[in-house]
Amino acid sequence: MSTSAVRQLAESSAFQALTSYTERFEPFRVLGIHNKELVHSRLLAHMLRTTSAHGLGNRFLRGFLQVLSELGPRVNLFSGTALDAAILRDACAAHVHSQVYRELNYIDIVVVFPALKLVIGIENKIYAGEQKKQLTRYQETLSDRFS
Repeated sequence: MSTSAVRQLAESSAFQALTSYTERFEPFRVLGIHNKELVHSRLLAHMLRTTSAHGLGNRFLRGFLQVLSELGPRVNLFSGTALDAAILRDACAAHVHSQVYRELNYIDIVVVFPALKLVIGIENKIYAGEQKKQLTRYQETLSDRFS
């Protein structure tokens, strides 16, 4: 989904109606879990797993990767290095195997594409800031584990 498509969606009357509804009724808030990082991470990991019972196959994961790939031809990582967006598009292919881990060495979610040698760490933050050098430690952990 392109940036303009996201903008179009956000400006659509259907999305505005949904936004208005969810501002009045927030299921996570009703359940008392709106600020529970672990719950959000579990749900995200479940949605990113292509074999989960949600029945979406790889569509959620593919959408996530597509948004990342549309950041530009080279996606700048927090470390200052750049990732060729083509590898993210390659990971969207239906035949590409992925593995999703939760709380792997304290990293909230890790998505691994073994054949592409691509590892994506996701740090989920709700009302919290980054710990000192947290992302640097996570990058080192992932590099050590998957190199």
